[in-house]
Amino acid sequence: MERGNFRSLADVLGSAIERSEVYASLEKAQKVAASENEFITSVVNTIPIPCFVKDADDDFRYIRCNAAFARRVGLPKEEIVGYTDWDLFDAQSIAHIRSRDFAAIESAEPISYKDNFSKLHADADRDAVHWKQKMTGPDGHTLILCVIADLGQ
Repeated sequence: MERGNFRSLADVLGSAIERSEVYASLEKAQKVAASENEFITSVVNTIPIPCFVKDADDDFRYIRCNAAFARRVGLPKEEIVGYTDWDLFDAQSIAHIRSRDFAAIESAEPISYKDNFSKLHADADRDAVHWKQKMTGPDGHTLILCVIADLGQ
């Protein structure tokens, strides 16, 4: 084999080893990110205060909610996340919800308001304080974070 061919083979092998190391580092970073996401999800689901995040740029679609919010609404999380208010509530409730969503989007600060959850779910006749805050998602979408404090009946 000629000297030039050995050099080319060495370059190819060196490049392959470098790519392999990059892929291994990327795979490790993905595992760490997945583990951190799982931990954050666990923390949010453990919090006994209802909370959710909606994507205002995607018809106010629910992108996250915790178990406490699902219990409060009376639906499993799988029937909330990925769905919009139109899938979950009646038109009168949606008008009320949407006015608060737009107020949160327009405000530089969190907004808060007292409400009765029976407007959203007949079996949830309880007063609550809602805090809504505009956020920007990693994809640049406008998000709304809502946290709800139960005030009892």
